[in-house]
Amino acid sequence: MEAGHGSSQQSLDVTGQARPPGRQHRMRAFGLAGGDLDIRLDDADRPAVVTSVLAVCLDGIADREAAARAVWAWTLAERLQGLIAVVLAGGATNPPWQTRCAHCKVAIEIDVPLEAFAAPPRQHAITCRSLDGHLVTARLPRGDDARAWHANASDACAIATMLVEDVDGETPAPGWRLPPDWLGPLADALAEVDPLTVLQLQALCPGCGHANVIDFDLEGWLLGLCSVEQQHLIDDVHRLAGAYHWSEAAIAALPPWRRRAYLARIDRETVA
Repeated sequence: MEAGHGSSQQSLDVTGQARPPGRQHRMRAFGLAGGDLDIRLDDADRPAVVTSVLAVCLDGIADREAAARAVWAWTLAERLQGLIAVVLAGGATNPPWQTRCAHCKVAIEIDVPLEAFAAPPRQHAITCRSLDGHLVTARLPRGDDARAWHANASDACAIATMLVEDVDGETPAPGWRLPPDWLGPLADALAEVDPLTVLQLQALCPGCGHANVIDFDLEGWLLGLCSVEQQHLIDDVHRLAGAYHWSEAAIAALPPWRRRAYLARIDRETVA
C-alpha cells in the first residue's frame, strides 16, 4: 500500500494515517514496519490477530502491550472500523472480491466500496423486547468478549448473558442466564446497530442471471488485504537483503520511501 489516500470519512492526514470514526487515535497502514512481520495473519485465533494488527498500527500509544489492552476494550464495531482505517491509510486500489454463483458456479467479481463502510460506530447500549415482553438492555460486544467467545463458542446463551446489563430496569441476579428464546431478539438488535458484522452482498450472476445473496466476511477480507501488504514487505526484504546483505530488522526499520528508493536503484542497475 502507498501512503496518502484521501477519504472525507476517514480524516486522513498527510502522513498516510487514518482515524477510525469514533476514536481519537490514528491508524497507519499495515505492512510498513518490522513489527508487522511478527503477526501471523492466518492464525485461527481471529480476535487475537485483529488485536495485533490494530495494536501495531495504532498511533499515540508507543507501548505495544498497552495498545493491545486498549484495542481489546474497543467494541467489535470500533475494531472493524479500525481495520477499515488501516486499509484506507495504505491508499491502494482494493481488488474486487471473488466468489461463485450459487446456481451455476460461474465466477463473480464484486467491487467492495470500502470508503462507504467507514462510519462512526454506535457507542451506547441497545434495548430489545424478548418474545414474552421483557425489556432487555445490553452493552455492545467488545474485543474481550470476542476472545471469550473464541474459547467457548458452543454456548450461545452464556455468551449473550455476558452482554445483558438489565432486564426490565433491574440488574439480573448472580447466576442468571439468558433464556434461549431471547437470543433471537437480542441478535437482531445487535445486527441492526452493527450491520457490517453480518454483512450480505447481492450480485446478479453474469452467466445465468441468478440473484445471489452472499454472506460477506468483511473482517476476514480486510485481514486478507493486510496479508497482501505483509507479503509485499517480505518481498522488499528479500530483494534488499540479496542486494545489500542487510538484516530483516534493518530493512524493515527503513522508512517506506527509502526502501522504494533503494528498490528503484536496483531496478535501474538490473535494466542497465
